[in-house]
Amino acid sequence: MSRNFLRNFDDVYYEEDMENYGSKGEFKDDYKTKEEKKVVFINTKDVNFISNDTMFNFSINFTPGGSGNASVSINFKNITNIRFVDLVIRDCYLNVSQLNGLYNQGVIKSKSVTVTDDDSYNPRFERLSDLPYLILELTDINQMNYGTNNVINKSSFVLKYDDDKDIRNNSGEYSFNSNNKYTEFGNVNNSFYAGTNNKMLFFKNYGELDMNYYPTPKGFLKNMKMVLKTPYGDILKRMNNFLTVASIQKSGNVIRITMTEYFSPEEYSLGDRLIFTGFNITGSLTRSSDLETFINRSTGHRIVSHADNITNTKLFKSIDIAFDYTMKLDASITSVGDTYVVDDYGLSGSITCGGTLINSSQQLFFSFEITTELRDDGLLHANLT
Repeated sequence: MSRNFLRNFDDVYYEEDMENYGSKGEFKDDYKTKEEKKVVFINTKDVNFISNDTMFNFSINFTPGGSGNASVSINFKNITNIRFVDLVIRDCYLNVSQLNGLYNQGVIKSKSVTVTDDDSYNPRFERLSDLPYLILELTDINQMNYGTNNVINKSSFVLKYDDDKDIRNNSGEYSFNSNNKYTEFGNVNNSFYAGTNNKMLFFKNYGELDMNYYPTPKGFLKNMKMVLKTPYGDILKRMNNFLTVASIQKSGNVIRITMTEYFSPEEYSLGDRLIFTGFNITGSLTRSSDLETFINRSTGHRIVSHADNITNTKLFKSIDIAFDYTMKLDASITSVGDTYVVDDYGLSGSITCGGTLINSSQQLFFSFEITTELRDDGLLHANLT
């Protein structure tokens, strides 16, 4: 219920209010300020990877437009409190490049064939879920932690692994075959190890302490750089933050897209969703415009399979995605070929093209709660003088 703070003889709370605040002048000062909370969500799929930002080291503008970095379309002024809400991230290896090197040299094996007793064991390598905590550094934000090393001392927030969620698992399993040998089965994702689930990890702030600006609010947020580190001070990294498209073709009943670089299935896994940017046909194709519209659609495309592998490595340069199917469900249909309609856009052999893509399924998702003070005469009670 709205309260009237000018003297109203029917208001039985007036004397109590006056006693608490001391004077009508203090009423006016107090009610000039309104506190407002907003939650900011940051998805790294919106990061400008072409500008050398990475998934774990990127900039966000809090003023619309500007340098071409990802932006939050609101200006935050007179900030009194910043609270880290959570971080959602896919579990992953800390050093995929090192793991590939060891595999390519034959130091570790995936056990895709029957193994003998003398090579039946491979060490499992460190993943995000193995770490005791993560370090989040934010520029334009005060550091608030104290610890026994400079990595903690420079942190804005220290994050603890709080919960997880299992997701699809296309990396098969290990089991004993008919010869009682420990063997890999069903690793259709071409992962280093069978039975590897890249589950979704949820991180919270240790101590759940907010960053307070008292007694003087922080004037405003401008450009904020976010860096995610291991407890050892290393910035997390990927082999490919994005892939560059070289060619496209029809391969059997799928679309095969070949890149200018090799990638790891650990970072581009079966079932993950790819988002294309600026995909364009540079070769000759009658319906190039229709295909470009399909590939560039905002909903993206799921990875169906990997192709063009370097023998004896876990490196691939092509990804298969599905055509758009329309299913025909008339119960009179008896032939499998009559159950669907598919448009192949006239694709056949390899056609040159350009553009980039990211794996949106393996991006980071941050959220912060920002509290600001609003000092606006329009918010004041109209009858205050």
